[in-house]
Amino acid sequence: MEDVKQILSELIELQKVDVIILNLESEKRELEAKIIENQKQIENNRLEFENKKKKLDDTRKKRNMLELEIKAKEQDIKKKEEQTSMIKTNEAYKVLQEEILAIKKDIQILEEKIIAIMEEEEEINKWLKEQEKIVKQEEERINNIISDYKKHILEKENLINQENIKREEMAKKVNKNWYERYEKIRKNKGGIALAPIEIQGKDNAICGGCKMTVRAQAVIDVKKCKEIIACENCARIWYIEDKV
Repeated sequence: MEDVKQILSELIELQKVDVIILNLESEKRELEAKIIENQKQIENNRLEFENKKKKLDDTRKKRNMLELEIKAKEQDIKKKEEQTSMIKTNEAYKVLQEEILAIKKDIQILEEKIIAIMEEEEEINKWLKEQEKIVKQEEERINNIISDYKKHILEKENLINQENIKREEMAKKVNKNWYERYEKIRKNKGGIALAPIEIQGKDNAICGGCKMTVRAQAVIDVKKCKEIIACENCARIWYIEDKV
């Protein structure tokens, strides 16, 4: 006849190790998530810096285009001025001078745009010089944090390996049939196959797994330890801590 108390005791001890492994794996995932978060921060800092550099390149190209446009207009003025000696009427001379004046006004507008662009370039250059150092320092700081996280992850992995070795030895001692059932429940229930019955008062108890009410007779049967009983709702194996 199977020793129910012994089986439950072994399953409880096994679950304790499984809970430790679950917690370690959860902590490892949190550290991995923090690494990804910090790596994204580095990428965002780099992207912001590169976007500013691109903006500087774009403003320079825009300024160059405006300067070329001014040169073209200056050439146009030169040609029109050369034409003045060939004009025979005052009316034609007046029209030509108005055209030259209009071009000069266009050049003035373009020059004002160039001045605004140059001021923007100056601000971007100043920002880039300041941020280049800051970005490098921040990246170094974040990489040090990531390095620490990686060390902690390695520690967690070592602890997980140790607990898994311990678990393998414990699993060998557990009743084979109940171990298989334990594993099936564990995989279906988020890693927790056993649940304590929580006594909350006279004739009042709940399942520690799903928090459903446990019948008084079921509490009595679990206390007797004559058979292994599972929750009808969550299927986890019941036990009462002070009786096991």
